[in-house]
Amino acid sequence: MAYGSQPPKQKKPKVKIPNKERKKPMVKKGKLTDAQEKALKAHGKHHTLSHIRKMTMLMKQGMSFSASHKKAQAEVGK
Repeated sequence: MAYGSQPPKQKKPKVKIPNKERKKPMVKKGKLTDAQEKALKAHGKHHTLSHIRKMTMLMKQGMSFSASHKKAQAEVGK
């Protein structure tokens, strides 16, 4: 080991969590959260109404904001 260098840090062993005990993301189908509605409202300032409606429909089906945006861009446009 060179002068002044630090000894290598010990890595913590990873704990394997069984599938039953893993937390699943909370995606509520059918309703948008307050944060999603706020984001859509701000997003709507520079996008068409049809784009926002498409995004809203996709998000209600459980798709994320960014994924629904990409799909709406491809299908409807800006």
